[in-house]
Amino acid sequence: MVWRVQVARWCHYAAAAALALLVCSALGCGESVANGAEGGVEVLLSSVGNTVYYVDSESGDDGNDGTSPEKAWRGLGRVNSVMFAAGDKILFRAGSRYAGQLRPQGSGSEWAPIAID
Repeated sequence: MVWRVQVARWCHYAAAAALALLVCSALGCGESVANGAEGGVEVLLSSVGNTVYYVDSESGDDGNDGTSPEKAWRGLGRVNSVMFAAGDKILFRAGSRYAGQLRPQGSGSEWAPIAID
């Protein structure tokens, strides 16, 4: 399981990277949480990989597909519901605030890690 957190790669999303790094370090990103377990996360969508997902707590909507800034997701629950794949990127909008815990699911590879920025 390979996760990489990049900082400042996308300027307009860079400020939230510190939050993602802090949460990811504290929770041990990539740990799988079984459905039905205490604090478990239900996986609703599986990524095909090499996809950029956007998260914006102010103007996002969890009903969106998350694949453009204009169609960003709103909350961590939506991010947690996706089984990410190799090469995926999860970009948080700078200045956004989120309640809850970031528990990303899935696995990257040595050549195509899952990046959180």
